Amino acid sequence: MLASRRNAPAVLSALLAAILYSVTLWGTYVYDDYAIIREDPRIESPSRWYQFWTQNYNGQVDNLYRPITSITYALQIWLHGPRAWAFHLVNLLLHAAMSALVAIFAMRMTETFANGARSQRVGLLSGLLFAAHPVHVEAIANIVGRAEILCGIGTIGGLILYLNRPMTGAKVLGIVGCFLLALLSKELGILFPLLLFMLMLCRRFAKPQAAAEAASDPAGVLAYADPDVASPDLAERRATTWLIVAMCWLLAGYIIIREQVIHLKFWWDRSFLDWTVNPLVHMSGGERLLMPITIFGHYIAVLIAPIHLSPDYSANTIGLHFNPRDPYFAIGVVAIIAWIALAIFAFVRRNVALLFCLLAFGVTYGVISNVVSLIGTIFGERLIYLPSAFFLILISMALAKVSWKLLAPLVTCLLLLGSLRTFTYARLWNDKIRLFETTLAHHPDSIRLYLLLANEYRDHGQYAKAKAVLDRAAEHLPNYWEIWLQAGVNALKAGDLDDAERYILRAMKLQPGPATSYWLTQIEARRATTRAATKGAADTRR
Repeated sequence: MLASRRNAPAVLSALLAAILYSVTLWGTYVYDDYAIIREDPRIESPSRWYQFWTQNYNGQVDNLYRPITSITYALQIWLHGPRAWAFHLVNLLLHAAMSALVAIFAMRMTETFANGARSQRVGLLSGLLFAAHPVHVEAIANIVGRAEILCGIGTIGGLILYLNRPMTGAKVLGIVGCFLLALLSKELGILFPLLLFMLMLCRRFAKPQAAAEAASDPAGVLAYADPDVASPDLAERRATTWLIVAMCWLLAGYIIIREQVIHLKFWWDRSFLDWTVNPLVHMSGGERLLMPITIFGHYIAVLIAPIHLSPDYSANTIGLHFNPRDPYFAIGVVAIIAWIALAIFAFVRRNVALLFCLLAFGVTYGVISNVVSLIGTIFGERLIYLPSAFFLILISMALAKVSWKLLAPLVTCLLLLGSLRTFTYARLWNDKIRLFETTLAHHPDSIRLYLLLANEYRDHGQYAKAKAVLDRAAEHLPNYWEIWLQAGVNALKAGDLDDAERYILRAMKLQPGPATSYWLTQIEARRATTRAATKGAADTRR
């Protein structure tokens, strides 16, 4: 009975996640799923699977390295073919596991740093909120969001193992395995050693007396008369030493192999980044420093009020330029001040659980914030998957202090609202046209959504609708070459060769390159075919 009660937060969290995302089993491939899974020739060729370990993520020009994530796609294709529902099922199960881990981690941390006060309540709240939060839909409903989930499982799983004392050789191996899972699933996993180190420091900070005793007894054998008999503290210290050594060597090896053998940088080349996907590529000076605060405001907004979500936030959705009057900038400033104030409060009051979650949220968010280095996109809901775990634990620790009479209806309301939004938004991902139409209505500045919707219309032979969407896109951003390229391709498919040539030439003027040249040759080839067919018909009549 006691064991089942202790496991209840994890089980209930996993169950809620599975129920909510069961709707995705009727889903399909969306957005990047095609490039990563359906169009990568390595996926369906077992003889080339080794290339996942020696090349970049999608076989194209980028600097992503995620061999474990790619291997999971390849194994599934080998087992059951390109059935989309099976990919969605795995994502569903992984998210359920991650939700359970968040609940367990919240409980273990509360037990370790707060003497078990309200640990069950904090764990249950954390797991359920994580399972039901709508901001996670993209990471689960979009198949390639699996990288986020695997990285999260490796990170949170490793932290749980560290908190589960005493430290042993088996646990060291388990933590190392979790680190490798996180690191080789997504680049954010490189932060795991830092998170582990912060957790070590927080553990010592929580027990200053124990730390002082350890400092006065570095050998850890004062309790033993026989120096040949190792103390439990010494055994644990040795295991921890081996863990630190393993982390350092693995991290160094990863960096060397990635940079010197596979030749993948840890930063994005600005010339490769699309300025509509990440407008910061054209920003500098104060604008470059202040825009991430606006981005932070957007992340805080979707974490607190995930109402109008979207698979894309390109072009002017976040902002092509920094605007000091942007309300999201104000939200970002307030959030940063609140974070600093809470961190000082936690340090002064030795509230280690609060301090660690604040630091972990800040560190994991820092990588996706575009503060230290530019990443491939300015903003993405899937990117907040792991940082949101620490954010929601913070919220849960605050809620756990509320009296049960007030907490029960409050949490019930939050979960009902979150679950309803998650279910309806996840279901929307099953129909690509409805997904892009609906999100575009709420985010009309997202140029990528126009292109995605037009592409879907074109694939369904609805060329007039595709043209109307691209015309709207051109009104918003007339100097973006890809709009005109897609307009040219659409006109070509519709058989309007003159318009196709006009659009492609305009795209070439804005962005000369192989893509525009290729489609010009296709137009000429179509004209030649038309002329030959016309001549052949005339010869037949004669």
